[in-house]
Amino acid sequence: MDESHPPSPTQNPGKSLLNGWLSALRRLFFWRPVRGVEAPVAPQVLRDDLLMISDSGTATFSILENLVAAICEAETDCRVLINGRMPDMPPDTQQDIEHAPFSNGSRTKAKRYIEAWKPSKALFFLSSFNEELADAVAATGAQLYFICDQVPNTVSRRIIQHTTSVFAAGTGQVRELRRAGFDDSRILLVGSLADTAPPPAWDSSQVAVISQSMAGRPMWLALGATQEEIETIIAAHSKAARLAHRLLLLLAPADPDDATLLEGALRDGGWRVGRRSTDDMPDAETQVFLLDVPQEEGLWCRLSPITLVGSTLAAPDYPKTEPDPMLPAALGSAILFGPRSRRFVRRYRTLAEADAARQVYDRESLARALEALIAPDNAAKLAHNAWAVATDGAEATHRVVSVLASRPRRERHE
Repeated sequence: MDESHPPSPTQNPGKSLLNGWLSALRRLFFWRPVRGVEAPVAPQVLRDDLLMISDSGTATFSILENLVAAICEAETDCRVLINGRMPDMPPDTQQDIEHAPFSNGSRTKAKRYIEAWKPSKALFFLSSFNEELADAVAATGAQLYFICDQVPNTVSRRIIQHTTSVFAAGTGQVRELRRAGFDDSRILLVGSLADTAPPPAWDSSQVAVISQSMAGRPMWLALGATQEEIETIIAAHSKAARLAHRLLLLLAPADPDDATLLEGALRDGGWRVGRRSTDDMPDAETQVFLLDVPQEEGLWCRLSPITLVGSTLAAPDYPKTEPDPMLPAALGSAILFGPRSRRFVRRYRTLAEADAARQVYDRESLARALEALIAPDNAAKLAHNAWAVATDGAEATHRVVSVLASRPRRERHE
């Protein structure tokens, strides 16, 4: 059954036609949407300034999450309607968000949905937007916005004419948009939008205490290291430590439960090993310090000037453990990564192009990279570039929010 239409009144002779129609009207105007259920129904109270955000692609979902969070944090009068997958939001912001899924459907279905919700503006991702829904928005005179994640082969002239603004990430996209038919007055160059979660929190008092206990020792972090990578990491550390005798390895295994066996193996190999869960912090003699306390990634990324992102040197059986490189990047750590990333290939490419990360392939190349980055100036340059890439997306997101939060002027297009 097409859920955009009220159900037909029952033909059961034991029930009146009036009761059937009343039931249909209650469903149409007063039913509240349930997550994951098609719900093109009207809100109980219409708002003057409602922003509809439409996202039908998994590749853009992290951008959507950051965008919605930034709108809620901005404390604007603008309310948000999500008609696709619902992002996880803090409870104190959920009251500002409506959720009414809309799947692909007919032009009539799209028209009914827009007439029910009456958004004053709508935001689509250019690579995957629903043309019927965008047409229905344009027909009401609401403002029509696009995020240019990818320029499709064709965009209809009607859509282009009714577009208020399309947000471009760079000059290359600007050129593509011009070729697609968008004039410069509709193109806003904002930069690449944030597509990663905010950096993990850390305890600033602990950072100060641990930094003082380190007494300026050179260190590096292997974050989310898999069992397949341990041998390479230890061999590279051994070689780099010949150049910097006090070099400390902060080793965070992908599975903290591996720490006990790992500690025994390292001690058997002659290493002086400490462990976060038992020793609290490394002492002056510690060569390898195992990080086996969960939820402390932010603390150690903030402390370490160099981070090797694990699950990228070897191909693990569980690629979901691969850490996001933007997390240490946002906390000012220089990034090293291997050739076998499965989840964040595009982000590594972005970091490498910005001279914000170095790719390594084996124990020799990892050791050489460590030897080069032990020099504070070299690591600082890479870390600054990484931080710039990670935070640039946040600035672009807030530029988009500032445009979307402005009060719209509705004009009906015939």
